[in-house]
Amino acid sequence: MFVVHKSEGFKQLVQDTYQLAHDVSEPMFKQGVLDRLTQTMTLDTAFWMTRSEVDTPYAAEETYTYHLPEGVQENYLKHPTVLQQALELNQVLMANLGTTIDVKDIIPQAQWHKSDMYLLHCKKYDIEHSVMTLYPSDHNQMIASISLNRHARHPAFTPQERELIQAFVPHMVEAQRLNTLYHFQRHQTAHTLRGVIDKHGKVIESDAGFDEALADIHIDLANLNLSDIQFNDLDSRYICQGYRQSGYIHLTIQQKSPWEILSQRKVEVAHLLVQGKPNKTIANELDMSVETVNEHMADIFKRLRVRSRYEAIAVLSGGSHNRAQPPLLFDRDHTLLYCDKTAAAILDKQQILLDSVVEKADQGQPFFALNGILFQCDKTETFIRISLADYSESLSVLSARELVIAYLIGNLLSNNEIAEQLEISVKTVENQLTSIYRKLKLRNRSELVAQLNGAV
Repeated sequence: MFVVHKSEGFKQLVQDTYQLAHDVSEPMFKQGVLDRLTQTMTLDTAFWMTRSEVDTPYAAEETYTYHLPEGVQENYLKHPTVLQQALELNQVLMANLGTTIDVKDIIPQAQWHKSDMYLLHCKKYDIEHSVMTLYPSDHNQMIASISLNRHARHPAFTPQERELIQAFVPHMVEAQRLNTLYHFQRHQTAHTLRGVIDKHGKVIESDAGFDEALADIHIDLANLNLSDIQFNDLDSRYICQGYRQSGYIHLTIQQKSPWEILSQRKVEVAHLLVQGKPNKTIANELDMSVETVNEHMADIFKRLRVRSRYEAIAVLSGGSHNRAQPPLLFDRDHTLLYCDKTAAAILDKQQILLDSVVEKADQGQPFFALNGILFQCDKTETFIRISLADYSESLSVLSARELVIAYLIGNLLSNNEIAEQLEISVKTVENQLTSIYRKLKLRNRSELVAQLNGAV
């Protein structure tokens, strides 16, 4: 191996790719990445497809084509023998996921030049040299298929170039994911959930809560007809809109405010509920019986589709700011690949060094806290992803361990679930919770959930 991916040129290529994820719109992202790659090596044309099904027939709209004329995919799809050879190539690539392979290493050159795929398709568009990579996302069920091509006047891809491409493809896939997520964040509004869905009905990327909303609405994603949902109120809590772009469906689910679906009397009960007050106190303040409060509470749970007061408090108070955002990405060598401006400002304000964050994340802890900042980590073979949430002002009196436990309670985990997540005893969780109540001057879990979600 030549280890070209350790070079300064490769590192700059990767950094520029993640900068593109932040700077350009979704429709322009793939072109921007391939334009940048041409500064590193000769590249004439390319196909870049992201899909969840690899054994089903391809569709033209699924593939981004680079420097190729209109109709190239239609030409490819209209020849059954070409499609069959493509599926055979795909089987070899599936057996070697993540490996960049020259087509002529699969099919000998003499045989390749006599094949229908070459004669009816590749030769027509001067695709003489082609290297292909299938790469599965470690974050969702999508597989990227990327083919990079050269014309006949150029030499074949060298082993060093193939190694560089193989090292670069995971970053192409991850940067595309971040580009989608950043698009969500730039257009984020209250009570709005967004998702990107492929032609097979698989959700590629989505806001937290999107899958739950889909389950409530009972939309058949595999047979989604946009005319059926555009601007229609499919559920008492949701309004959906959708549009197609680059072979995907972009679906927006507008959640009605939970307060809009409650009667005036139930709103009065709910206002006291989100302050963490027990039913007896609510009954006294509203001059009604505890039995009546219980009935109102049961109906509130039913309308909000929740099972506990903690869930109801989180729904009624929004709960969105209690979720960590995903702004930090490192490779396994601890090189920073992506950090948005909000995260950088938070870390700078709290004087937290990136080195200390990634070193702690690499130790395998899924959650930890530094200087009032909660970090959530996801470590894979290729990346270390770190999300963060700022509690430096609202929960500054808590210790690092207490902050982690409070955060998990705010996300509605039980004591047993917290103990399992943090690999500590339930008794330790209970003791920490007692300390949290004392420091924050709270009486119970409901009040803690309410405070974490900004209701009190």
